[in-house]
Amino acid sequence: MNSTTGNVSIQMNELGTTSTINASRQPTNANSNPTEESVTCKKFFAQPCVKWTIITVLFIGCILIIGLVAGSFKGVEYNEMGFKRSTISQTIEWDTLYFNDHWFWGVSYVKFVYPRNVKRVKLDDLEVIPTSGLQFLLDCDFYYEIPENAESIHRLFDNFGQNNYDAQVTNIATGLIKNMAPNYTIEQYITQIDMIQNDMSTQLTIILNENNIYLRSNHFFITGITFPEQVIERYSATLIQIQLNLQANYEQNQTLTQKETDFLVSQYNNNATITRQTVYATNNATLANANAEALRIVQSAQANGLTYFFDKIGSMNKTSMEIVIRTFGLLNGLSTQYVIGNDVNVFVNPT
Repeated sequence: MNSTTGNVSIQMNELGTTSTINASRQPTNANSNPTEESVTCKKFFAQPCVKWTIITVLFIGCILIIGLVAGSFKGVEYNEMGFKRSTISQTIEWDTLYFNDHWFWGVSYVKFVYPRNVKRVKLDDLEVIPTSGLQFLLDCDFYYEIPENAESIHRLFDNFGQNNYDAQVTNIATGLIKNMAPNYTIEQYITQIDMIQNDMSTQLTIILNENNIYLRSNHFFITGITFPEQVIERYSATLIQIQLNLQANYEQNQTLTQKETDFLVSQYNNNATITRQTVYATNNATLANANAEALRIVQSAQANGLTYFFDKIGSMNKTSMEIVIRTFGLLNGLSTQYVIGNDVNVFVNPT
């Protein structure tokens, strides 16, 4: 008889005694026994210093990854427009112009920006010599901006660099004004300053556009002229007349503005009065209709009541019916008229 318990094989003879005890066979799979190398590896990684070293390396790696990802985003402000520039080769990628946002460019790129805001150039005391030969001083202001176009900005950079265009715009405008100013006489500067201003604005727009700069429409102004004493003495009468004309024009505009204001106020008051009258009329009409409808309902109810009364008391001649109706009317203080039935028309009007 054979019996197996756990890993021990026991053989028993017919007398019930144990003859042999054989241990169960060990598994023959070599992988089931830990090798010396694996035991050594487990012991190595089980050491606290090794564990903390691995954790520290992993933590530092995560921090670096987060830093690289965060550093790959580049922000372009609301008042900027720009391009990508490589920090390794220092080359600028002119194909795409970027505006206000956060862009994922990578850590090896930085932004190369130009302003989007409007810039002002103020030119004071420009010496001008007109055809009369009397020198005077001219003050001008104008406003310009950079076109929001990648190709135009690329050409602007090729011509003036990134930050030198401000000085170049000032020099271009100064040269143009000094070249155009002698084409006009003193009389024209006194009496036709708007014409001169428009001419200079047109020519400055053209020449700045050729240099990839945008001059805003109607944003060039001649803000002041300083004439020498000889000019003031010679043209004093003209200057006084111009001042008087300006004053008269101002007073005329003020009068027209006051009249228009008075007219608008009067129109507003009239509209307000009409609105109030309309509201009152509408309310009165609504109230009258409501009262009339209520009276009609009461009269109809009373008439139906009389009709029901006469139906219940039986037949009655016209005279008797009229006496009964008038009696009801007097008792109820009625001053209205009723029509009872289809054959008998009786009008109750006690008053």
